[in-house]
Amino acid sequence: MTKRTDETSEQSTTPQRREPLLWILCAAAALIFFQGYMIAPLIPRLAEVFQAPGQQIGLIVPAYMIAYGILTLIYGLLSDRLGRGRVIRASLLAFIILTALTATAQSASQMIAWRLLTGLGASGVVPMSLALVADLYPQNQRGRALGLLFAAMEGGMAFGSTVGAILEPFVGWRMLFIGTAVVTAGVFGLLLRFGSLPKASSSRSLPSFKSVFLGYRNLLGRIQLVEL
Repeated sequence: MTKRTDETSEQSTTPQRREPLLWILCAAAALIFFQGYMIAPLIPRLAEVFQAPGQQIGLIVPAYMIAYGILTLIYGLLSDRLGRGRVIRASLLAFIILTALTATAQSASQMIAWRLLTGLGASGVVPMSLALVADLYPQNQRGRALGLLFAAMEGGMAFGSTVGAILEPFVGWRMLFIGTAVVTAGVFGLLLRFGSLPKASSSRSLPSFKSVFLGYRNLLGRIQLVEL
């Protein structure tokens, strides 16, 4: 029954369905980047709250970014097999839960751990949204759709690095994370109401996980040789 629903959804992805979905994905991307960039200006405040040296609390930034970058490689493989929509929804839900839980941190170590886990959870939303847009839009319309997604990311960066620092003295850093989680939960609700999201085309043969990881290893080896 589920397979039939997914197939029907894929075949009936009209421009009227694509546009609302695109705006929902843009909102999700903006919020992902908002919370990613609001954290750096908060480091002095968090160092004061947790009574931790700046070098230690500063690890919250690379903990998130490194985890985000690594898991992006895995989410791409999963989305080819499970469908973009399933991966986007699961990743967005993980982002909501972990962002809210970040507000419960009681020490610098807990904060770093929550940021690392949030990076692992959040990293499937934006890359898979880009892939889904490429799947759904014809080539002559794809540039506009991708441009909107990138604009949403840039907007999230700009607002995150400024609005977060401005609001923190008034609402506190914990409420910034809770508020981001609540707003994202609203976007998630819209995504659920949208219905089944189309799967990527299964007409092509997919490489095995082993062959993909061997490709990653060979690529990293070439990069190291170039640096040497």
